[in-house]
Amino acid sequence: MKPKAGVQVGGTSIIMVFILLCLTIFAVLTLQSASADLRLANKSAEASTRYYEADTEAERILAQIDAALLAAASGAGDETAYLANLERELSALPVILSGRTLAYSVPAGENQRLEVELNLPWPVSENRYVRAKWAVAPIEQPGEEAGDGVNIFIPGTWNP
Repeated sequence: MKPKAGVQVGGTSIIMVFILLCLTIFAVLTLQSASADLRLANKSAEASTRYYEADTEAERILAQIDAALLAAASGAGDETAYLANLERELSALPVILSGRTLAYSVPAGENQRLEVELNLPWPVSENRYVRAKWAVAPIEQPGEEAGDGVNIFIPGTWNP
């Protein structure tokens, strides 16, 4: 019998094609994973940058508040006069004074802000304020109440 003419595909060739296919798939998956890691690193860097920009602005406002606290305390004999002086000194700053608590917030991106709350002790000493809160908080969207971010299905309550 005559041997058949043409190309003979042996087992070794099939294995080589399979190995090449596996290596190509692993290369594509590695590339996708590296791309996802890069996107995550960029988002993390942006979030850190936004936080530190907000922190810098909050510290700038705090320095102005500290100067106002010092000026208000210098001419006050009692707590009522101190608070009246303080309201006058703080009128140009974006703060809310409620009793002896002072609060303000600084945007830290589109969906969050840095919230600051200071307690003002009386009588005024070297420590003119105590940091009660310095934290990042989400900004509620219009029509959204705090804690309403997740809709939970409760069986038996749905009427189509």
